Amino acid sequence: MSYARSVIKSIQTGDTTIAHGDTSTTASLTSVSTSKTFVNFRMVGSTAGDPPFFVGLANATTLTLYKSAATTAITIRWQVLEFY
Repeated sequence: MSYARSVIKSIQTGDTTIAHGDTSTTASLTSVSTSKTFVNFRMVGSTAGDPPFFVGLANATTLTLYKSAATTAITIRWQVLEFY
């Protein structure tokens, strides 16, 4: 019996807070191939009235996290999956 090799090369995870008064921040990554990487994210402890947010892979070593308003601090839990 043979087994298939994993298609996932690396997984990086973290929680990053965008502070009250700010609309973006960054998180550092171990270098990934941007064309073979997927970003998954969600807000931690969200409540009604929290601003919309987005997470994007800025380059091979930087994740940029954005929110639409600077009215409150939010924490975003993210996961970066790199494939072969």
